[in-house]
This record gives sequence, structure tokens and C-alpha cells, in this order.
Amino acid sequence: MASKTVITKRPRALESVENAEPAPVIDIGAGIKRIPIRLVGVEYDVRRPKTQLAMALSQAAQAAGNDPDKLLRVVRDFTSMMFTPEDQQAIETRLSDPDDDLDLIHVMQLARALQEKATSLPPTSSGG
Repeated sequence: MASKTVITKRPRALESVENAEPAPVIDIGAGIKRIPIRLVGVEYDVRRPKTQLAMALSQAAQAAGNDPDKLLRVVRDFTSMMFTPEDQQAIETRLSDPDDDLDLIHVMQLARALQEKATSLPPTSSGG
């Protein structure tokens, strides 16, 4: 009786399909990296806030209450997180300039607006 030949080798095309990474069903990208803003007449590009950082900033602002030193620390943390070092320095200079209309309330309003953008939720604080 004649023996049958069994082919055990797979075609290359089939191997490459089986070993290929599956295409993602949902592909979520990082989105935009910078957001153009105008802060009391001067335009800046700020970093897109990460949700976790925006929420932590919100909690820190609430914990600061009316303590000026804590509020200044929150504002500095916020500006260092969102702005380039050059823009952060420019904002601090503007805040110290009595002839510039920029004030802490404006920076806090920006923080709230960016928090809403990052979390898609309204801020929890009713202030401002």
C-alpha cells in the first residue's frame, strides 16, 4: 500500500495573518496638546490639562480657602503645570505689575474653565 504524503507546512500568507496584531476596535488618541487662550488681552498656548491634575488642582484650591499664601501656591502650581516657563514668568510679572489688569481672579477663572474642558464637568466650587 502506498503511503500518503501529509503537508504540515502552512502557507506564508496565512502565517503572517495569524501572527499579525489585531486592529484596535477603539482607538483613543491623546487629542490636542495645546489650547490657545486669551488672558486679559494677551494670548498664550496652554498645555491640555490632564483630568487627574485638574481635579487635584481643584481640590487644592478648595482646601486653600481664603488663605493668601496657599492660594498663591495653588496659582503657581497651576501656571507651572499649564504654561511654558517663559509664559509662567510673564504671568507672574503681569500679576505683580500695578498697571496690568491681570489679577489672581482671572487666573482662577482660567483654571476653572480648563478644569471643565479637561473633565467635561462643571467645577464643584460655586466661587468666582
